[in-house]
Amino acid sequence: MKQDGFTLVELMIVVAIIGILAAVAIPKYQTFKSKAKQAEAKVALGTLFTAEKSFFAEQSSYTACVKATTFTGSSGTKSYVIGFDYNGIPTTGCGPDGSKDCAGENFQIAVPATCGSKNDGEIRVVTGVPASPTGYTGNYNTYLSPNPSAISNTAFKGQAGGFIKQTLPSTPTTADLDAWYIDQNKSLVNAQSGL
Repeated sequence: MKQDGFTLVELMIVVAIIGILAAVAIPKYQTFKSKAKQAEAKVALGTLFTAEKSFFAEQSSYTACVKATTFTGSSGTKSYVIGFDYNGIPTTGCGPDGSKDCAGENFQIAVPATCGSKNDGEIRVVTGVPASPTGYTGNYNTYLSPNPSAISNTAFKGQAGGFIKQTLPSTPTTADLDAWYIDQNKSLVNAQSGL
């Protein structure tokens, strides 16, 4: 009497093939997911570029005070910190004559107001950014440190930094960050790949 069905060997071969396909597909999927997150940095920096250019057209200077521009960032959970590194903001060099604090909100008045205490939301847009990964000892400022900001009345370099790897080491460092910058010429550069 003949019985229909699969033998154990045939089932083992199918399971092995599925295992091999999964071993190849899962890492590729994670890489594609991380690359998709990089699109967030590119779009946000493009928006920052437009906001800085608009501010320049009105004020004859760029500013590190992101809140003074039209830049708002994207809604929802973000993977990147966008803006300027506190340590890269000079206290002079901005305004039409180059003598004002680069964290100024309005250069058309005699003594421009600065971005208050330069808190997050003023210099950098971090609202919605996930908490730093477990084991990371830096703060949001170090998200932008791989490639320091630069700003003056004629030039700027805005930044984006974030952790986008699917699996990070047990003690992540700034070397694990994905860092981008854009300048006044709209040169978009991946300064440090975090893939």
